[in-house]
Amino acid sequence: MDNQRSDAADANLAIVRRVYEEGLNQGNFSLLDQLIDEKIEDHSLYPVRGSGRGAFVERFRSVRSAFPDANMTIEDGVATGDKVVCRWILRGTNTGPFASIPATGRHVVITGINISRVEGGRIVEHWASFDHLGMLQQLGVMSPYQQRPSQ
Repeated sequence: MDNQRSDAADANLAIVRRVYEEGLNQGNFSLLDQLIDEKIEDHSLYPVRGSGRGAFVERFRSVRSAFPDANMTIEDGVATGDKVVCRWILRGTNTGPFASIPATGRHVVITGINISRVEGGRIVEHWASFDHLGMLQQLGVMSPYQQRPSQ
C-alpha cells in the first residue's frame, strides 16, 4: 500500500514539474490543456483576473510576455497524497510590460513556494506565494528604502 501511495505522489510531482519546466519555461501552453483541469481553483494572488484553466494559462502567458527568457527552477519538490509542494526560483529579464509596470530591462531573481492539488493526472487546485516586494524592488519600481507617506 505504501508503494502505491509513493508511486502516486511521484506521478503527481512529475505532473507539476512538467507544468513549470515545459509549460512555463518552454512556453508549451498546449501542454497545459492536458495537465491543468478546466475548472482549476487558483488561490494565488496575481495580476491576471479570472478563473479556470484559461486564466491560469493567461498568467503563464503574461509571465512569458514580460520575461521572455523566464526560467523557473524547482529547488525542492515534495509530494504526499494529492498535494505537491515546490520551492522555486524564477530568473528572467523584464523586456515587456508586467501588470501595470512598463518594461524595465532589468534582470530579476524571484523566489516562491507553490502548492498544487492533483486529481486524475491534472492540477485541480493551486496556491502560490512569492516575493512580490523583492520583485518590485529588482524591477526598480519600489525602493527598498521607500517609506510610507505621512498620514
